[in-house]
Amino acid sequence: MVYLTVILLNCLLCNINAWQYGASSRKYTGVTRAVARAPSTGYSIPHMQMAVPREDVDFGRVQTMSHFFSDVKRCIRERKPRVKKTKSQRPTGEWARLWRLAAADKNVMLVSVVSLVLAAVCDAAVPHYSAMALTAVTASDSNRIVTSIRSLVGVSMGSALFTGLRGAFFTVAGARVVTRLRDALFTNLLKQEVAFFDAHDTGELTSRLNADAAKLANVVSYHVNIIVRQTITATIGLGYLFVMDPLIATYTLSGLVFMSIMSWLNGSFSRWLSEKLQDEVASANSVAEQSLSLVRVVRAHTTEKTESKRYRVRLAAALALQETQGVAYGLTRSLSVTSGLLVTLSVLLGGRQALTAGRLTAAQLTSFLFYATFVSGATFDVGDQWTKIQEALGAGTTIFDLLERKSTLKTADTHNSNSAPTTAAHHLSPEGGSLDASAESSTAMREEESSSEYDNRIRFEGVHFAYPTRKGQKILQGLNLDLKSGEVVGLVGGSGGGKSTVLRLLLHLYDPDEGRILIGDRDVASIPQAELSQRIAMVTQEPQLFPISIAENIAYGLPEGCWTMDQVKRAAVLANVDSFVKNLPEGYATPVGEGGASLSGGQKQRVAIARAIIRDPAILVLDEPTSALDGESEALVLDALETAFEGRTVIVIAHRLSTIARADRIVVLQSGRNIEEGSPLELKEKPQGAYAKLLQPSSTLLPQ
Repeated sequence: MVYLTVILLNCLLCNINAWQYGASSRKYTGVTRAVARAPSTGYSIPHMQMAVPREDVDFGRVQTMSHFFSDVKRCIRERKPRVKKTKSQRPTGEWARLWRLAAADKNVMLVSVVSLVLAAVCDAAVPHYSAMALTAVTASDSNRIVTSIRSLVGVSMGSALFTGLRGAFFTVAGARVVTRLRDALFTNLLKQEVAFFDAHDTGELTSRLNADAAKLANVVSYHVNIIVRQTITATIGLGYLFVMDPLIATYTLSGLVFMSIMSWLNGSFSRWLSEKLQDEVASANSVAEQSLSLVRVVRAHTTEKTESKRYRVRLAAALALQETQGVAYGLTRSLSVTSGLLVTLSVLLGGRQALTAGRLTAAQLTSFLFYATFVSGATFDVGDQWTKIQEALGAGTTIFDLLERKSTLKTADTHNSNSAPTTAAHHLSPEGGSLDASAESSTAMREEESSSEYDNRIRFEGVHFAYPTRKGQKILQGLNLDLKSGEVVGLVGGSGGGKSTVLRLLLHLYDPDEGRILIGDRDVASIPQAELSQRIAMVTQEPQLFPISIAENIAYGLPEGCWTMDQVKRAAVLANVDSFVKNLPEGYATPVGEGGASLSGGQKQRVAIARAIIRDPAILVLDEPTSALDGESEALVLDALETAFEGRTVIVIAHRLSTIARADRIVVLQSGRNIEEGSPLELKEKPQGAYAKLLQPSSTLLPQ
């Protein structure tokens, strides 16, 4: 049936040049082909693989009818064969998923549906009373005119009232559904493993969160509203036609069946197109997000035109699909209108015979014609809204996949998460006492815990690892490390040796491919993430700050209401943050801007160090903590860190000798292996050792 329809449409329209959207010669390459390569999983092509136009893209010359038929053939080719599944094997349908989101507002939905049914009944009565009024006016019957007009006004007012109620309550329900959908999607995205975000651009995910979610919510707020109402009115109207004259009603029904088939075909095609289109829109949003977030780099390299062109290519790919949608909609509408005209013609011809045979009166034929037109319009609306629903469900396919996606990261069992972990509040004085004053009790508590499940000894046992996006490139190859509880260990080595990867695995951002990582006697995968984040604080080489105040950034991660400004200020003093904050007009309430844009690199680094200090963690992880500091600030921070090191297990990655001078032990990593370790003094005495070579004047890895 689908193949036959395509062939008929091709024969009908191949010579209609007026419907062409542009010249056959394309001014750019790769746009349609890029769409063809779009994966069926709903995730966009990485932007670096996108087609680049030969010259600037002309949006007025994107799509032709030949490409429309090409898209139709692709849709047929990509249709998956239906496989019969048992009830237990069937996945949850989109309608059931939508209902679960809307079920929380079942009372609102109930009022909406009741209003919808009453509005549909009133609408279905309008043609009847309109025909009565017209017949009365023709017959000049004053009494019947008044009666019929009163009835017509009554049902019209009822229709207006219930239509308003229906629209209001469905809109409220839709707004609540989209809010609930976005909340659930955002919450589930935050639960995904870091490797997931390595593979998916932020712009793509925010596009799903905003545009796709809104489109899906329109199914509840608008499309279902219209389709149910028009289905009810069409059913009532069709029943009225069969009561008046079954023969002519059968002619009418055949035309409506043809309209329904066309709408079903267009709906299936539109759903396929919508999936591809939303992929391209997400891809375009990803390009925009990347360029805007790196606008300083773009401006510094004067690549505004390049980025604009890159974005324009993605828009052109989306436009090509939108124009295909437009052509498909135009074809469906033309055929539906033609079908409606044929229905009207069949009613007139059949009505003439019915009048001659005495089966219908003139008044009945007038009423029949009103209802036939009414039912035809309602059927077209049902088909039109069905197409919109299919488009929305096509856009929602990826959303539902993301909603149901489970993190692949190995995590602790649920019962383990109920154990009482140590919190930062345990180590901070509830009265706001100084960090120094609480250090003694904190150390005692950690010593008491050291023989239990809270022992802070860290071990890497035969760990192999490659990042999921680069499986062929091994970062760690059988790494073995043993860090004693309370020991300060410095990790050094060349770039790409695996130092930062060690820290990421310790924080359980990734699972090792082989081997295991232990804290005490517990595998990090068995420790609840909340407990792990409370026990370990990390300062990265490139500190990430939120666009909130300095104080809120320092206290970020602490439970609300469990910190005071006194604690923030003490941590800030230790990290040398107070020295520049006191010169700011708003002090600690100063917003730092997106990514800490209003602060210098050194200032951001010190805020990050203060954020680690205030949590008073049992394990401190520092990745180039002083890389952005000047000599004076570095000395102050190192003194503060030396105090913070007491009673903690500390791992420091550094390229500066001064940063690791206080380390108890140095571990040299190369190509993901531990090639040398020992105290700084021991390693210096090995002139041919890896560490000694790093200290040579010719080496830039450990400048003095």
